[in-house]
Amino acid sequence: MPTHRTQLSPMEPAIHWFRRDLRLFDHQALAKAGEGGRPVIALFVLDPAILQRPDTGASRVAYLLEALASLDRDLRRRGSALVIRRGSPRAVVPTVAAESGARLVTAVRAFEPSARTRDEAVARVLEANGRSLWLSAEQLLLDPASLPPLRTFGACRRRFDSVLSDGLPPAAPTPAFLGVGSLPQSDRLPAPSELGLLRTDRIWEAGERAADHRLRTFVGQRLGDYATARDDPGADATSRLSPDLHFGVLSVRTVIRAALDAVQAVPIAASGARRWLEQLAWRDFFSSTLWHFPEVATLEYKVELRNLPWPGAADALEAWKQGMTGYPMVDAAMRQLRTEHFMHNRCRMIAASFLVKDLHLDWRHGERHFVRELVDGDLANNNGGWQWVAATGPDAQPYFRILNPVLQGETHDPSGAYVRRWVPELRGLPDRYTHRPWEAPLPPTGYPRRIVDHARERLVALELYRACGPSPQGSSVRS
Repeated sequence: MPTHRTQLSPMEPAIHWFRRDLRLFDHQALAKAGEGGRPVIALFVLDPAILQRPDTGASRVAYLLEALASLDRDLRRRGSALVIRRGSPRAVVPTVAAESGARLVTAVRAFEPSARTRDEAVARVLEANGRSLWLSAEQLLLDPASLPPLRTFGACRRRFDSVLSDGLPPAAPTPAFLGVGSLPQSDRLPAPSELGLLRTDRIWEAGERAADHRLRTFVGQRLGDYATARDDPGADATSRLSPDLHFGVLSVRTVIRAALDAVQAVPIAASGARRWLEQLAWRDFFSSTLWHFPEVATLEYKVELRNLPWPGAADALEAWKQGMTGYPMVDAAMRQLRTEHFMHNRCRMIAASFLVKDLHLDWRHGERHFVRELVDGDLANNNGGWQWVAATGPDAQPYFRILNPVLQGETHDPSGAYVRRWVPELRGLPDRYTHRPWEAPLPPTGYPRRIVDHARERLVALELYRACGPSPQGSSVRS
C-alpha cells in the first residue's frame, strides 16, 4: 500500500480507524497513531454495504455492537470516546480526517478481496488531499503481504515457529486519546433491533475484559489437556476464543504469549500448547491463501476440480441445515450451530464432509450457511476449512478421505454426551445405539430416518472425484 509522507506537528491528532481490531491493549497500529505524543481519534465506520450483505449474520453483528460498546466504555475511562459514523468508508474516513485536521490514519491490514479494494480506495482519496493511510500487519502472526505464497501448511508452520523462536516483541503501548470535548461529531451506536436483527442470541460476552478472562481461564485450566481432549465435542476443552480473534478483541500476540507463559510455569502443558498454537498457524495459512489467490473466495484452489459435478438435491441441503439427516453426529453439530452460532471444530469437519461427500452438494452452499450462522464467521478460515474438507484447497485432505459420521461419533463422542445434548430425541437410547439409532429395537420417536446410506454415497463421491482426474494425493496443477 503506498503511503504519503508528511511532517506532523506534536499536537496534530491522528486517526485510528478501527475495524476487526476492537481493543486498546497490544495494538501496533494504535501505537503508531500516537507516536510522538499525538492524540488519537478512535473511529469506527458502520458500513451499510457490509451490514446488509447476505453473509453478514445476526449473531456476528450483535457481538460487534457489544464489542464496540465495550471499546467506547474503555475509551471514556481515558477521557475520550469512540467516534461512530455511518456510511461508506471511502467517504467517511477522509471526511473525518478533514474535519479533525488529521493527516495520518492508521488501521490494521485486511486480507479479504473486498476489504483490500476498500482500503486502496480510501488511501487514494487521503493521498490526494495530502494525508496517508498506514497499515499494520497484526491480525496474524505472519504477514501474507510480505511473504511468498505458502502452498503447504508445513511451510506455514515452519515460518510460524521461526517467528516464535525469534521471540515476540513486547506489547505495544496504548497512546493518549483526544479528549471527548474535542472529538468530531459522532453518530449513536445503534441497538441490534435498529439494524433489523431478530436473532441476537448472546452466547459470548464481548469486549476486551471478557475475552481476556476467557483466555486466562483456558490457559490456566484447560491448555494442558488440550492435545488429548480437543476432539471431544462433549467436553469443555477448547478455548472458544475464535470470535475474539476474529474481531481482534485480543491480539494474536497476546494469545500466544499467554500460552508460552503457561508452559514456562507448567512445562507439562507444552504438548497442549503446541497443538493449540497449530490452530493459530492454520489461520495464517488460510489467510495467506486468500491474499495470494483471492479467487478462492468463490472458486476452487485446485483448478482441476472446478468442474466437479454436484448432483445433490435441495431438500437434502435443507435437512442438513435443520439437523434432520438421521445421522446423530451431523444433526447435533447443525443444531449446535443454530442455537449457539458456534460449532466445535471436529464437528465442523464431520458436518462439512457429510454435505460434500455424502449429499454431493457444492461446498459453497455449506460455506455460505456457516459464515451466516457462525459468530466467528471469517472468510479466510471458513473458506479454507471448507476447501480443505472438499479436497479442493491447498494442502487439503485427499479426496478419498471421507469421514464416516457414525465412526466419527463413536470415536469422538463415545459416551454420546454431545449428541444427547443437542438431539433430545435420542436421550432414551442405550449408549450402543446413540450413533446408530436405526439399529435400535425401538427406533426413537420423532427422529428422522437416514436420508442417505453412507456406504453407498461414499462410493458415489469417489467416482465423482475420480472423473475429474485429481491425483490421489490431491496435489494442485498450479505451478
